[in-house]
Amino acid sequence: MPSVAAAASRAGSDSAASTDAACRKSKRSAAARADRPVALATEDKVVPQNLYAWAVVCGLAFLSQVLGQSSINWAMGHLSAAFSSLTLLMNPFFSAVFAWPILGEALTALQMLACIAIVGGILLARRASTVTRRA
Repeated sequence: MPSVAAAASRAGSDSAASTDAACRKSKRSAAARADRPVALATEDKVVPQNLYAWAVVCGLAFLSQVLGQSSINWAMGHLSAAFSSLTLLMNPFFSAVFAWPILGEALTALQMLACIAIVGGILLARRASTVTRRA
């Protein structure tokens, strides 16, 4: 793997941008190299082994990232900032609540308390914003 200095010297006038890009790439690949031995030691199959498994991975990526993030971006353009931010704070709450029946992940007392705190904070902020609008 070429060094950061070698990458920067080849770039010519864009040496600062090239150095920055090379550093970012180096950090990403270092993190991947650090995770790989753990994955190989703990799992027998790290990469999907058939077309169906690849379709599942691609489907998960499409549903959660492309559709999910696109929906959030669209909504933020059409709804108020206060409502959008409060709604986004519900993500951890819904993740915990839906993990219970779907995945069998029972909530601990601390997680239930955190869910109550999230909902309480959202209701408090929502109430404060409606009181402010009336005044």
